[in-house]
Amino acid sequence: MQRVNKDFFFRLSLAQRLIAVIFTITFFSCDQANAPGLAEIDGDIITLDSYLLRYQSFLSKTHQTDNLSNRYALLNSLIDEAMLMEYAEEKGIPEKIDKSPQMEKDKGQLLLNAFYKQEIDSQLIAGETELRRLYTWSKSSIHVRHLFSRTREGILDIQDQFDLGNSWEKLASNCFTDSLLSSNGGDLGFRELGDLDPAFEQIAFQLNDGEISPPIMTGDGYSIIQLLERKYDPFLIENEYLHMKDRLDIIAKTYKKRPAVREYTDRVYNQLRFVFNHENLLQLLPEINLLKGKSVEIKSVLPDITIVKSLSLNTYWTSTDILEKCRTLSQEKIARINSVENAKSIISGLLIREVLLKKAVEANLHHDKDFMEQVDKLKKQHTIQNIFYGIKNPDIEHDDHSSRFNAFQDFIDNLRKESDITIDSTVVKTFILDKRMHI
Repeated sequence: MQRVNKDFFFRLSLAQRLIAVIFTITFFSCDQANAPGLAEIDGDIITLDSYLLRYQSFLSKTHQTDNLSNRYALLNSLIDEAMLMEYAEEKGIPEKIDKSPQMEKDKGQLLLNAFYKQEIDSQLIAGETELRRLYTWSKSSIHVRHLFSRTREGILDIQDQFDLGNSWEKLASNCFTDSLLSSNGGDLGFRELGDLDPAFEQIAFQLNDGEISPPIMTGDGYSIIQLLERKYDPFLIENEYLHMKDRLDIIAKTYKKRPAVREYTDRVYNQLRFVFNHENLLQLLPEINLLKGKSVEIKSVLPDITIVKSLSLNTYWTSTDILEKCRTLSQEKIARINSVENAKSIISGLLIREVLLKKAVEANLHHDKDFMEQVDKLKKQHTIQNIFYGIKNPDIEHDDHSSRFNAFQDFIDNLRKESDITIDSTVVKTFILDKRMHI
């Protein structure tokens, strides 16, 4: 393994490297001594085998093509990660992350995902007709725009305004907080299969040129979609379809996953047979709203009264229980608890989540190897974010995003100077990448 000029090796932008670090966290291993190595950082080896898995995923997630610049971009990020994690261990940051409420919440979501995978994935079957339709979609790119709301009520109001003659552009200027989408009518440009939210994409690709969808639910909220135009690649090649079939199967199952999860949770909701005490919940609403915008603990002034019962489980949750659960919600979701009906919906979701997490633990999924690896990756992400947001530049009066990023750049530079780094440029330049498409 040869020594290289560190300035050359790290000349790609910090932004490119930081994004790759956050989204492609991986493991470093010294136990693969016989495998070809790409780089070594203070004794930790990045093997070619481990790198290739992450590189293929990196290209897919960022919609990039294989080239030398991207090869170094990811390798840079992995080296950044190794240095940052070594620093974090010295400062005891991972132990603090373990105890953070956000980490606990995110671990719960990972466990919930594992439970859904166990209960639902085997039922997600894509037929030949469906896969061939997706292949046809993959041979086109669509130019789309949309109107958006976080809530069903909001998107129905936008639909009503549009039906009454309000222009698309005017509605977009009001419904988006993003300045670009607000000014360009919610225009997302040309997109290809796999670029968009699955629920959004599945509807968008079915539209004809100029056609507008009804309001649909997506992962972020609700959208009304218009397909402006479509570009086709007219060549449908059987061998290409067969080569892409595994990837198309993954996309098809991704499309089916969210409706299947919703159907499953609806079934659980009906089985739990929730009964809310309307008057007690009405008393609790002002206390829930006190959580909005508050970072400190708020002690309830209510007595510990019953809010909701599950007739099937023969159990109940009190005002104290509900307040504790509501503290895990985002400020945006807390703001939506502005009526008894909304409160019932959101609280029911929290209680269903609790029941399913208990089932996941009973199924021993929290000891599953894949789950534990995901938790390790999640912990690394939180650790690196903790370092990033904990760094300040003392020479800059206002700690905005740009100054923080510059301070992080200086921090990485200093870690680099203190680290012993070698890479094998020949391996980086000459390894052969599997050309199959990955997700």
